Amino acid sequence: MSTVVFFNYPAYGHINPTLPIVTELVRRGEKVFYYALEEFQSAIEYTGAIFRSHGKDFPFHLTNAELSTAMSLHCLLQTSQWVLDNLLQEVRAIQPDYIMYDAFCPWGRYIGEILRVPTVSMISGLLMNSRILCGVPSATLEVVSVFIKKYKYTARSQAIANALSKKYNLQRSNIIDLLLNDGMLNIVYTSKAFQPLSSSFDQKHFKFVGPSILPRPQTHHFPFEKLGEKPLIYISLGTIFNKKAAFYRACFEAFADTDWQVVMTIGRHVCRDSLGPIPSNFIVREFVPQLEILQRTSLFITHGGMNSVSEALYYNVPLVVVPQSADQPWIAKRVVELGVGRSLSPRRVTAKSLRRAAEKIFSQPAYANAAASVGESLRTAGGYKTAADEILNFKRTHGIR
Repeated sequence: MSTVVFFNYPAYGHINPTLPIVTELVRRGEKVFYYALEEFQSAIEYTGAIFRSHGKDFPFHLTNAELSTAMSLHCLLQTSQWVLDNLLQEVRAIQPDYIMYDAFCPWGRYIGEILRVPTVSMISGLLMNSRILCGVPSATLEVVSVFIKKYKYTARSQAIANALSKKYNLQRSNIIDLLLNDGMLNIVYTSKAFQPLSSSFDQKHFKFVGPSILPRPQTHHFPFEKLGEKPLIYISLGTIFNKKAAFYRACFEAFADTDWQVVMTIGRHVCRDSLGPIPSNFIVREFVPQLEILQRTSLFITHGGMNSVSEALYYNVPLVVVPQSADQPWIAKRVVELGVGRSLSPRRVTAKSLRRAAEKIFSQPAYANAAASVGESLRTAGGYKTAADEILNFKRTHGIR
């Protein structure tokens, strides 16, 4: 048995894919200490891991994903500083043999370096390099312009990184290093077929394992008995970028009283009553059991988060992507390139464009066929079992029993 400490970014899209992997590692005899917020405690303990709270003073508000890229990096480094100052000695006392962390968690890489133990990074989005970034020039220019306009945050980020390097005797990191946070081993939750330019990444250090999927504990009641024989459209903007009442009303207008049944999630920040009358063919909930819904779905309209896209394609579901932020424009581009769906601009999306995109996908079997082909690549990548294999092989190469 080896001991591992796991750090994760406090968002469902980052937490959920890790749970099957942790379950499998525990099953194989690993002792896993998993740091997170209390919101995720029951799901983490369900895996058999030992839950450790970040504590009530953890600056979660600093990791708000809706902040601009430059501000987000600054906030993640402030969080890293807090973790090192407050949790390092506790982690040191655990005496981990290796550290696992989400690529959004610079503190995981830092602690691995301080304790001089091997590190495994879990990557929940697309891998990026200059060629991929340039594939969506408008999104790249937007990110660059943000760093220029918010230069004070970029400068403060570098200052925090330099201060941490000096205080804890760390290797100096530039902004690119801090954005990527590669580990000695990197587990990527997609297939080589979906990842753009996958052969340009070092196959020794980057392992494409596909979506990490296991049935989840049922936390959201859903009236499955109300789902009939009509084709099902599932609509969700995820758990972060979902304060979009105008978008939900456009979905009502697009699909009300059609031959499709629609399940739509709106999150906890939009009141159902504020959306007006709900069409009779709609089921609207704050959250739904997504994996179970996707297995009944004919079309998924999504923000294009990597977790959501991967889970949909895993079940052969074609997509309409309305990208909101982060790497979602690049994911939307890949969806279009592979023929598994269509992409709509979030600034110009209307009821008419939503209806037209759905009609095109339903009327052209090529989309469903392409989704099935990509889905096969995701399923055969191995998922959580292959991830566990790679982690344990990596452990052995570093002399950890």
